Amino acid sequence: LLVSLLKRVMTMSSGGGGGEAAAGVDGQAELMAQLRTFLEGADKERGINLRMCSIALNLLKNLPGARDAVFEYYAGLFDQILFNYNPQAETQYNNSVEEETVVGDLQEVLSGFVETNPRSWAPMVSKWSLDTLGKLSYSYGMKMSVKRKGQDRGKAGDKGKDRSRNSSGPGTLHEMVTCWLGCVASRFLIEISAECLSKQIDENTEGCISALLETSVVHAPHFDWVVAHLGSCFPATLINRVLALGLKDFTSAPRDADGSISVSKVPKLVSVINILSHLGRNHHSVLQQSIHSLLISSLSDTSTSVDQQSTAPYILHLSGLSPPLCRALILGLLDLLTPQRSEERRVGKECRSRWS
Repeated sequence: LLVSLLKRVMTMSSGGGGGEAAAGVDGQAELMAQLRTFLEGADKERGINLRMCSIALNLLKNLPGARDAVFEYYAGLFDQILFNYNPQAETQYNNSVEEETVVGDLQEVLSGFVETNPRSWAPMVSKWSLDTLGKLSYSYGMKMSVKRKGQDRGKAGDKGKDRSRNSSGPGTLHEMVTCWLGCVASRFLIEISAECLSKQIDENTEGCISALLETSVVHAPHFDWVVAHLGSCFPATLINRVLALGLKDFTSAPRDADGSISVSKVPKLVSVINILSHLGRNHHSVLQQSIHSLLISSLSDTSTSVDQQSTAPYILHLSGLSPPLCRALILGLLDLLTPQRSEERRVGKECRSRWS
């Protein structure tokens, strides 16, 4: 990729007009020299090189043809940062000053691009950041475990045993999010992803959320923490989309002999449950409204599609596996299904308040 990029960029740059000013020619020559330096050293570097990062940022700003190579270079750096990151360290943030500097400089540049030209840069940066998050989540998902207090002390008579096996565990999705956000690389990637989504959400809601969920499907269940965290930025939109995606998988899922569904055989449903359960922590009312709306719309007399007929069993199935989803379904459902009773309660409450 890097060699072909060099040839393409050099070809694009060799056809400049003869009327260019000398300063422009000198600047172009300097840019080509930086490109050569970058392409020669990018594959050899195995750590943070501030000079190389400075060159990469300059190419990102001034040489459009080098963008893919620069993004690839930073993805490699982030992989190295996560390789060195220890989520079980006593301090929450254990990144080096160089790592913080390099990532901070990139964030400043990309945020500026997305802010000034969102239509061009937001889709491009969002695709790269989500793809990179997906690959990193797959590579380091098992590493993101939380340290359990008191579990590393062991018990009497455990001498000689490996106590580190009990020092951490996979934890909840909420705990995994905390571990990932402790690393400067993954924290930057999800922040820039959220920024890009915020610029696209109004004009292309379907497209950008679908792209997010498609990446989730490729890298599930390791990518669940990304969808869950971004969902906190756009709770209503994401909850509705995740519910709809889960319904399609539920409808087409293979049944056992008794007609039941084994969730373990449908990985997407596991992701749906994890994501919605996580979002239900801080967005219970949004989750409740989304579930009730989906259920009520399927109970009309004109509901004939397979998805609509499967909605009630689908919601009951999810609720039986997730306490947060069960609470969201049950609370307020009776009043919703019996509006006359709800109105009687409201009038009675008003009368009691007047007489008291």
